[in-house]
Amino acid sequence: MDNTSLSVRSIEKHIAKLFIICFPFKMFAPLYFLNGVTFGLGDSASFIFCVLGLLLIAFRRKIIFAKDEGGKLLGQFATMYIILDLTSFFMALVLYREAGVIAGETTVIAVSKKILFTLSYILFVFYGREIGNILTKSEINKTLDICLNVCLIVGLIQVLMLNNISIAGKVYDTINSLFNAWSSSNAMRTKRIALLANEPAYSAGFITTIIIPFLLSRMFESGTHFKGLLRIFLFIVILYYTKSTTGYLILFIVLGFFAILYYSKGRKTSVNSLLFGVILGVCMLGVTVIILGDNLISKNVFNVMDKLFSYDNPNSADRKGMIAVGLSLFLRFPLFGVGDGNQGFYYQELLPDWAKNSYTGYSAYNHASDVLYDGGPFWIAFISGYGLLGLLLLFLFFKKSFRIIHRNRESFGYLYYFYYLSITALFVNGIGATLGSKYYFWFVLSIPMMVSFLKRDENVLTIANMES
Repeated sequence: MDNTSLSVRSIEKHIAKLFIICFPFKMFAPLYFLNGVTFGLGDSASFIFCVLGLLLIAFRRKIIFAKDEGGKLLGQFATMYIILDLTSFFMALVLYREAGVIAGETTVIAVSKKILFTLSYILFVFYGREIGNILTKSEINKTLDICLNVCLIVGLIQVLMLNNISIAGKVYDTINSLFNAWSSSNAMRTKRIALLANEPAYSAGFITTIIIPFLLSRMFESGTHFKGLLRIFLFIVILYYTKSTTGYLILFIVLGFFAILYYSKGRKTSVNSLLFGVILGVCMLGVTVIILGDNLISKNVFNVMDKLFSYDNPNSADRKGMIAVGLSLFLRFPLFGVGDGNQGFYYQELLPDWAKNSYTGYSAYNHASDVLYDGGPFWIAFISGYGLLGLLLLFLFFKKSFRIIHRNRESFGYLYYFYYLSITALFVNGIGATLGSKYYFWFVLSIPMMVSFLKRDENVLTIANMES
């Protein structure tokens, strides 16, 4: 390589690392002006590093889909969305006269905007795959660890702030002066924290879909140890203070799936290690109850159950109403869906009465003729927008992804377990939340596509060990 190539390669590495480190940084103030131009994609600091990374890739070589199995999987992902975009546009033409106009938008305009989003999704996944080429597996590990430590420090400062430690509030205000994130006044008023995002649910989603799966995945290689268990416990405390119902639910599912994976793989745990884990868990639980207080825990458990199962809960009725509308649209247009972007044209017609009778649902219903709503949570929008064809193509994509991951388990190392745990969490999270502008979602989807790069790194390491 010449000096120019080495310099570009070095810059690419730094940009790729910053792209990962900035996953939890939502509403980074210097970049917030891009949010309107990018239809919401610019509200994360990762956006600018993704764009810079793609420009450097274009600078160093032509962008082509490689013919290895990871490249073919990327091609399958791109083909899936291109096909679904075509069916969406077809449905927009079919429903053009029937749906009418909302907020100055027709079905064709609405679907065209969503098509631009899906083209960006393809680029996000492409860049995620290229990160496997730019960074080694060890470098990805260390970069995720840096991201984790930043979140841990900020989270603990916010926890102390909520417990009336004044110096913690001053430190957080200093940090937050760089961000348009959750202010200390918001945190104290709601008794919720949000790390470096503008909403607690976003940070809860990141903790449960990336941080916890990452920490758990490393236990398959390094085993259970005090530092790992302690960090998991601290993040569970931080998660508690986000007061995110979805976050709590995902945590239990991920921990349960981890236990199944851990013991199904024949992991042996000595009596001393098991005893240590039990004692540590009991002590942690006791400290948590003492710090948080039994009444506060009971109140939070009640709130979680109410948000999950009560139709008229004011904090979740509008979201449940949107889910109900999406499912109704899937039943009405089962083959191709209604076309992603067209869901809002049927919101008022299909919103259930129980949602209309709630405070948030009633407000959303009244605004549905002035604002064109999208399809709501990611997977609900997917099935209502693309129908059975979308589900079939998605199934084929994940079938191939799982086959690649399983067949090359040794090459993936900790990423093998991280992928399975994170995908499980993201499926649950996507039922109740949007994922399109969460760059870590597309990064996780791209992990199976890194296979040839991880094999290359493994071969280089093997040769180096043999020479030494």
